[in-house]
Amino acid sequence: MNNGTAWSRQASSAALLGEKETRQPVHRQGRPNNWGVLVCRGNRRHVDETAPCRLFGGTGSSMLAACILLGIMILPTIIGVTESAVRSVPESYYEGSLALGATKERSIFFVMLPAAKSGILAGVVLGIGRAIGETMAVIMVAGNQPRMPKGLLQGVRTMTANIVTEMGYASGLHREALIATGVVLFVFILIINLSLSLLNRRAENAN
Repeated sequence: MNNGTAWSRQASSAALLGEKETRQPVHRQGRPNNWGVLVCRGNRRHVDETAPCRLFGGTGSSMLAACILLGIMILPTIIGVTESAVRSVPESYYEGSLALGATKERSIFFVMLPAAKSGILAGVVLGIGRAIGETMAVIMVAGNQPRMPKGLLQGVRTMTANIVTEMGYASGLHREALIATGVVLFVFILIINLSLSLLNRRAENAN
């Protein structure tokens, strides 16, 4: 009887321990803490049925997610420069437009914004330059796949991401190709800046 009682107590205590272990919260691995990345590309291990990547197809690491992320990232730069440009326009322009009978909306869109056009274009160029040079955010979201994508929902590797990823072990011709990629990026930004300068000169000559 004593042996049976002891055995039953051991069995009951083991069952209680097993129940406590099963009640302990299980920590799910692979859950990113960055909610912005989770919204843009979803989670590869745990993907809800309502996640954007399941609604539209693909894995979430795509060119479309990178475009959305870069668009959000360059907004503060464009908005800040645009606000400074609009505030630098004399208030007499706005007051004169109102005195001539124009509404507030027409005064803003047809008087204030054209007067601040050069500053607004400068903000757009700065934002585009930042988008072209962005690296780490694009690596996390775009998929980092060295291939030519066939659609917006497929992964891609940008030129800046390719330089950062392969420069650590590149040598010889490979290293020279990465340096040439940097030169190409520099030429892109230079062309954008020259185009902005030409547009500003044409606008000044037209006025």
